[in-house]
Amino acid sequence: MSPKLTSKNKVLFSLAFLGLLVLSAFTIFEFEVDGAVLGELQQFVWGQQIVCGNLKTAVPRYWVSVCRAHGMLLARVAGKQTVEVYLVPVSGDPAKWEQNRIRWLDYKTREYQSEGFEPMSPPHIESLGGPATCIAGVNTNSAEVRLECGTFDGRILAVFKGKEKDIPNLISILTSLRQTP
Repeated sequence: MSPKLTSKNKVLFSLAFLGLLVLSAFTIFEFEVDGAVLGELQQFVWGQQIVCGNLKTAVPRYWVSVCRAHGMLLARVAGKQTVEVYLVPVSGDPAKWEQNRIRWLDYKTREYQSEGFEPMSPPHIESLGGPATCIAGVNTNSAEVRLECGTFDGRILAVFKGKEKDIPNLISILTSLRQTP
């Protein structure tokens, strides 16, 4: 006596076959998952902001965010291009930031030049209640832009690596940056 296929068994068999077919397609063909899909999924599940330690900031659409012990990373991956923003808390006396700011800018200028970055005018950014001190450079070979900003009180260092067209996302991240209680 042969087993009879009920409608429930037919549905289960069809779903199993469809699952194997999709799995085979991923195995045979190389599919690239766009980072925008991951960003949308993360924002759907956790919302459009990240809280990390005592900091909170908005996450631009299609970006992913990660909180780590040493700060937060916000990134957008589109094809083979990646844009990264690191926000790193800096310990120390905020009053000393004003004294050390010029030395920091001088050091970063020399570092950028030694790595092949040409100086470019940084954007004006207000963050955490005051103007941020920023330095920017563009690599003429790859068109990569590197931009680093210290918040006006010197408590947060932001490091941006990406293309010039993505600088508005950095500005959005820094202007929405807030300290939480």
